[in-house]
Parts: sequence; structure tokens; C-alpha cells
Amino acid sequence: VRAVTVPAKDVKLTVGERSTQKRRCFQDNGLNSISKVDVKKLKKILKGYGEYPEKYRHFIWRLLLKVPENTEAYGVLLDKGIHPAFENLQQVCPVKSTKLMRVLQKVLSCMAHWSSIFSISDFLPMLAFPFVKMFQNNHLVAFEVVATFILSWSQGWYEYFPHPPVNILTGVENMLNHYDNKLLQHLTRCDVSAKVYCWPLLYTVFSEVLSAKEWMILMDHVVSNHPGYLLCLVVVYLNCSRQVLMNCTDIKDFEFYFHNRNRVLISRLVTNAYTLWETCPTDIHPRSFIKPFSPLVTGDYPIFNNYPEKVVDYQLKERERIHKEELDYIKQRQLAEELKSHTAHLQQQEEVWRREQQMLSEAEDQRRKVLLAEENKLTEQRIRLQAMKRELRLHEVQVLDTARKNFIETAEKDHKEKLRLLEEEIKKKALLRELETKGAIEEAALKELELETQKGILQQELARELYVANRKQELIAADQKERSELLRRQHELDTEMNEDGATARLQGAQHDLARSAIKSMSLKHGQDNERARHINAVYTEMALNGVRQNEAASKTEKERLETVLKEATKDMQSEIQQQRAAIEQQRLETLATEERVEKLYSEIKQIRGETEDKENQEGITLNRRRESLDRRHADVLKHVRDLRYKITSDNRSGLSNSSAGASHVNHSFS
Repeated sequence: VRAVTVPAKDVKLTVGERSTQKRRCFQDNGLNSISKVDVKKLKKILKGYGEYPEKYRHFIWRLLLKVPENTEAYGVLLDKGIHPAFENLQQVCPVKSTKLMRVLQKVLSCMAHWSSIFSISDFLPMLAFPFVKMFQNNHLVAFEVVATFILSWSQGWYEYFPHPPVNILTGVENMLNHYDNKLLQHLTRCDVSAKVYCWPLLYTVFSEVLSAKEWMILMDHVVSNHPGYLLCLVVVYLNCSRQVLMNCTDIKDFEFYFHNRNRVLISRLVTNAYTLWETCPTDIHPRSFIKPFSPLVTGDYPIFNNYPEKVVDYQLKERERIHKEELDYIKQRQLAEELKSHTAHLQQQEEVWRREQQMLSEAEDQRRKVLLAEENKLTEQRIRLQAMKRELRLHEVQVLDTARKNFIETAEKDHKEKLRLLEEEIKKKALLRELETKGAIEEAALKELELETQKGILQQELARELYVANRKQELIAADQKERSELLRRQHELDTEMNEDGATARLQGAQHDLARSAIKSMSLKHGQDNERARHINAVYTEMALNGVRQNEAASKTEKERLETVLKEATKDMQSEIQQQRAAIEQQRLETLATEERVEKLYSEIKQIRGETEDKENQEGITLNRRRESLDRRHADVLKHVRDLRYKITSDNRSGLSNSSAGASHVNHSFS
């Protein structure tokens, strides 16, 4: 059959003029109330303009399909929830839009609740998808549009379920044989049955081979005509694709062609379908085996049972069994996956625990090594510190022992020297006394000369008295200065020694040394004053006696002079004995002071040993306290040495003064 293009009978217009005139026609006729428009007028507009206006397409389809909008009946189906057959619809029919997927899932679930055949129908999602997409904002209308299309345009599709509708495919094949026998023979030679070239176009309603705009235009003509018009569209589509199909030989190419979008002129397809509908013979015409349009009734939805119940029930049972097995398998798989994940998690935790334990053990070993190294270092440092302290103690003991020995030797030497000097002085005095006695006897004759020189001697004595008085004042001033210096140094030592108990004992020893020094100095000054007074008295008495008894007899003078000389000698001996006693007492005091100092030194050593033991336990080195004690110890030793030297010098000066006074007396007597 040749494809014949039949123009519109009323007018011939271009595409732009048609669209403009179409808008004006709808505006003039007042299609805002679409329900009042006559269906015949709509079909005339469709034939004249090729499509319905997009703005009113939804309302026109609802009018043509006579959608009842049974809200209560649809609500009952909707309340049953998602059907188990469509719970995993996303995996079977992936859709990008989440909203569209939810609406499609609801519509298909309502279809399955309406009739159980739809729960096992594999092509239902592909059939319903374009209608649901068009009416996705109102899923009630989408459900009723799909149900109406199945009742009217899908007649006989489920009679041989689960196989394709053989009667419908046979009718299409007869129509194709009548109008394009060569194409049918080519398809037969290539083992391409109607199940390949016809059935995909029917259950997808051309949605896979046409674009969305072309599909809407095609469906404008489908919903506006007899349900058999859809079969004419299938035959015309094959005829329009004749050149491509004649060049195909592989069945996979045919399957690909009928499942993918192809370049087809939609206006030519629709026009040729109308021509075929009008020229098709009666015995093979779709009217002969397709019933006219039958809309849904208002109220409840009709019963749909145009399918083999035994086969469907068996398949439903099998599907239910398979579904249960799938659920059990999924549960077992989930349990296995959970167990596997839990096992992996436990293994991971165990691995992490092992790593942590290994890291902890390594860290502990490292810490033990570090601690052992530090302990070794501390042990070495302690050994070195103890060795240093031992050396320091030994050195201090040696220094103290050497100082003590030197002090004892010096004191013994001083004592021996003093005794030797005293013995020499005694010998000298005895010799001088003998010489003076002889000289006194010999010089008795020189009395006259002495009397002459007495005047000069008296003058010299007066000068000496003046010198002695001045010397006494100087000694008193020096004594006061030395006492003030000793008090000042004592105050300084008291201030420095108040920090420690040992220093307080050392301070007491220093006080004793100072008091002994002051006492010795006071005793020396008192002895000097007494000797000076005695010498002055002797000089005065000698002068007076010389002046008064110039004329006494030589014998009387000798006796008196011998008596005075004996008394002077006795006085000198008593003074020497007193000086020896004072020196001995001073020596004893010095020894006692030395014993106290040595005792204090031993206490200081003990305190230092305790301090060093405490410092060894605490792991600290020698500090400033030890240095300050060493400095104070050195100051005390220096001060003791100064005091000893001063006492020794004072004693020596006192002995020399006493010997000088005795020689002067003897010389005066002589």
C-alpha cells in the first residue's frame, strides 16, 4: 500500500497560520470551560491543526477519556499502601525524579490492588510511565487514565498472559500482509515475528521510539479515535520504516530498532494511519476484533478479569513463593552481610587492638630503655658525686687536721718560747741583781756624783712621767678603739651566724675568744698601769730620799738601798709570778677555746655530713649554703688566728715591758 497524504478537507494552511488560527479559535469558542466543548468540534480541530493546544491538553484528554475521578474508590486502593510487587520499582524502572518515582509507585500499586494481574505484569510500568509523567501532579487522574487505556486500548492483551496477545498480533500481521506483503515476507525470512516488531510498540505505546512532544501529538489522535486506531499506527510505523527494516537481517538489529528512538515524521505517520483506517478491508479491520471505547463508571471501578485465572493464580502463587524466598534470601543475605561486616569489624577491632598493644609494648620497652639509661646516668652521677664529696670530706678533714696540728705546734712553740724567754729573763734578772748589788756597793762612793746628777734625773723623770701619762692615754684610746672594733666585728659575726644552729655555737666560741682577748688585754693594761704607778712611786721615793738624805751615812744608805732593792726584787718576782700565772691562765683559756672550736668543727662536720646525705637522697649537688658555711668557717679561722696573734704579741710586749721596767729600776738603783 502506498503511503497517501490526505490534507485537511476544510482549509489548507501553513504551520504558523494553523497555530495562530488554532489559538484564536480556542479563544473565540471559550475553551476556558472545556467541559462544554463538543467532542466533534475537538476532532475537527485535531484534524485541521494536527494536535491539541498544549495548554489545554490535560483537560481535553480528561474530557475525551471521560475520567470519573472516583476519589473514594481510589482512596480505598491508595490506603492499602505500596504493593510488594513494586517495592523495588527503582531497580526495575530507574527514574531520576524522586517525585515521579513516588507517583508511579503509587499508581502501579493501586493497579495491582485493583486487579492481581497487574502485580505480575512486566510491561505495565512501561505502559503507565508516560501517562503518569504527564499527570504527575494529580495521581488520581493518572491512575484513571491508565485504567481507561487498559480497558479500551489494551483489549485482549491479557487473554494469553503471560504470553503476548496472539489475536492482536495476528490482526496486525494480517493488516501488514495485506498492505505490505514484501516487508512481511522479509521479516518472516529473518525470523522476526510480531512479538518483535509489533508487541514492543504496543505495550510502550510508542514512548520508546518517539520523543515526548511527538508522543503527545500521537496520543492526541489515539485518545480521539477508536481503540483500533492504535493498531493502524503500528502498521503505518512499519511501513514508514520500510527502507530501514528491509536493510536489516539480524534479529538484534530489529530489536534495537523497535526499542530506540527513530526519525519518523509524525504528521505523515498520523495521516497515513487515518488513510489505513478508512481503506482497510472489513474482514481484517480492527473494528472486527476491537470493541469501541468504554470509559470508567462513576462510583466504583469495574472488575478486571480478562485473563486466564488458573495461570495467573499459579503465577501469583509462584511469584509469592519466589517473593518469600527472595525475602528469606535477602534476610539471610542481610544476616550474612551483617555477620560478615560484624566479623570484619571485630577483626578490624582486633587488628587495631593488636596494633595498639604492639605500640604500647614498643612504647613501654622504649620507656624502659630510656628509664634504664636515665637510671644508669643518675647512678654514674651519684657515684661521681659521692666520690667528689668523699674527696671533699677527706680534703676538709686533712685541712682541719693540718690546721689543728699547726695550731697545736704553734701554741706549743709559743709556750716553749715564752718559758724560755721567762727563764732567760729570770737568769738575766738574777745576773742583773748580782751585778746591781755589786754596782750598788761599788757606786756608793759615787753618791756625790749621783747627787749632782739627781737634779737632772728628776727633770728626766718629770719628762718621763709626762711621757708615761701620754702613753697611758694613748693606750686607753687604743684599748677603747680595739674594744669598739671587737664589738663591731662581734656584731657582724652575730648577724652572719644567725642563719644556722651550728653558726650560733661558733658565735659563742667567738664570744669566748673575744672575752678572753679583752680580759687578757684588760689584765695587761692593768698590769701596765700598776707597774707604771709602782715605778713612779719608786722614782718619787728615790728622789725624795736622795734629796732628804743627802747627808746620811753610807752604811745607812747602803742598808736602806739594799732593803729597797730587795723589796723591788721581791715585787719584780711577784710580778713575774703573776705574769706567769696570767699567761698560764690565758694558755688554759686558749686551750679550752680551741677544744670548743674543735668541738664546733666536729659538729659542723656532722651537720655537713647530714646535709650531704640529705642532698644525696634528694639527688641535688652542693649549693650556696655550703659555700657560705665555708666562707664563714674561713672567716672564723682567720679571726681566731688574728686573736691568737694579737694575744701572743700582747703577751710578748707585756713581758718586754716588764723586763724593761725591772732593768730601769735596777739601773735607777745602781
